[in-house]
Amino acid sequence: MPSRNVTISALRALSRKPEFQGNEWSEHVEDYRSGEDRTVAVIGGASTESALRARILEKMVPLNNTQFNELFLGNGPLSTFSSKIKVAFALGIIDHEIARNAEIIKEIRNAFSHTQHHIEFTTAAVSDACHLLHYHERESQLSTELSRHQFLSAVIDTGYAIWGSKPLPHRNQQDEPLQQRQPTQSPDMNRRGREQPPRRRQRQSSPE
Repeated sequence: MPSRNVTISALRALSRKPEFQGNEWSEHVEDYRSGEDRTVAVIGGASTESALRARILEKMVPLNNTQFNELFLGNGPLSTFSSKIKVAFALGIIDHEIARNAEIIKEIRNAFSHTQHHIEFTTAAVSDACHLLHYHERESQLSTELSRHQFLSAVIDTGYAIWGSKPLPHRNQQDEPLQQRQPTQSPDMNRRGREQPPRRRQRQSSPE
């Protein structure tokens, strides 16, 4: 029987296996497409998060096991899905479109993994979130599986976009989930968002 430290190290090593790229990415998604809704959501989210981590690692100097664990595991600064999205965007690895999709995938993953209640892709809140995702159109299955299809398609296309092999499709600007759109400043607002006092009109001198 291996010691506790050896066992924990072996578990952590599993998370450092190379991520899927290219055609392997869609094949990886196909492997769990037929699973339960919770399985699809959790693994789909984990796949997107792993792709982000792999791209971030490409920007770093080579890390040993201790350095990797301190950054990406436990309470490390890059241990969360959210932090990986923010850093990947800050490094120019992903753009607003990819970050937006990743944020929605993260929220869907969290909903399935953190609740003890039974939820499905047909659950109203989950279905609404899936409808906000952007992906390249594919032939969908039954209409009752539309939200599931949207999520899986978005996971595949977001993965391709993270790896830089295929951009996400253009979206309409009115689709802004989870994040508040920046308010448009009116002409009477200054740079700090404070209302400017009305300008006084100069009196015209009367003709003499």
